[in-house]
Amino acid sequence: MNAHSAARPIPFQAAVCLHAHGLTTRRALEEQFEIEAARASLAGTPLSLLLLDLDSLKAINDQRGHGAGDSAVAATASALR
Repeated sequence: MNAHSAARPIPFQAAVCLHAHGLTTRRALEEQFEIEAARASLAGTPLSLLLLDLDSLKAINDQRGHGAGDSAVAATASALR
C-alpha cells in the first residue's frame, strides 16, 4: 500500500452529510481536506477548494422556515453538481 492508496477520498455520500441535500458538514470537510492536502503535497499537484456563503439564507430560514432554507441549499448544491 503506497501513500496514494492509503489516503483514498471518502465517497461524497459516505461523508457526514447535512439533511437530504447531501452536503458535507464542516467537520467532515476539515477531515477530508487534511487527507487531500497531504495527497496533493506528496504528488506535487495543486489542490483547489470552493467555499460558498449563501447570502440571505438566515433571512429565508427566519421568514419562510428551515424547510425553505433547506430547499435553497439543495437547489444550490444541485446547480453545482
